[in-house]
Amino acid sequence: MRSYLSGASALLLIFVTATIGRSADDAGAVIDKAIAALGDAEKLKKVNGEQWKTKGTFHGFGMKIPYIADYSYMKPNMMRFDMAMEFGGQKTTMSAASDGKVAWEKMGEDMRDMDKKKAEEFNRTIYTMFVSQITPLKEKEFTLTIVPGIKVDDKPTIGIKVTRKDQRNVTLYLDEKTHLLAKSETKAWDEFSKMEVTQEVFLNGWKDKNGLKVFDRLTIKRDGKLFLEEEFSDQKPLEKLDAKVFEKPQSK
Repeated sequence: MRSYLSGASALLLIFVTATIGRSADDAGAVIDKAIAALGDAEKLKKVNGEQWKTKGTFHGFGMKIPYIADYSYMKPNMMRFDMAMEFGGQKTTMSAASDGKVAWEKMGEDMRDMDKKKAEEFNRTIYTMFVSQITPLKEKEFTLTIVPGIKVDDKPTIGIKVTRKDQRNVTLYLDEKTHLLAKSETKAWDEFSKMEVTQEVFLNGWKDKNGLKVFDRLTIKRDGKLFLEEEFSDQKPLEKLDAKVFEKPQSK
């Protein structure tokens, strides 16, 4: 009996090892297809940043708050947004950014460094954006694993779990037919509830623009509840952005 169990265990170990190996290989092949789906390979190599505009709605506190915003992003860890909104009959502006070292925010004329927790979450958001671009996933610091797909907008997807040291796991769901990203899922710290939540980001409206695929609609849910809706315009893939765009402005 002991010999039989040992043999069964050995077979199980071989099976699991082979499955893990295939899973890693299959995930890499899926990512290759996803990168190819994004458009012209030579153009993709030159895209290191992007700027775009959004018209959005924040859902929270039983309200819908419309806003407009300009975004700037540079690989791997720099992002900035400048937002304008009307709340309670009053117009206000808000900016937030990280240059990879310092994360800061500005509400009206009040500017300050983000506190530690908020800065960490802001930078994790940038990381999720970085991963969602797909092209960085060829780098060796990422571990990719095939996971069960789900239906997104009633379309089947392929699931890829992305892990990296000192970062939260991010699961990407790629449309089974087009291999374009339909949804990402990760954990996020919610500033309003002061709790960790499940954050889902849905991408829609993929289209061709100058040889590259871009999406023009984004929806974010937190613990299944609608959080943000955005419509994109003026997307500009860029080779480079001046790092000063993301630096904290000097006080006057």
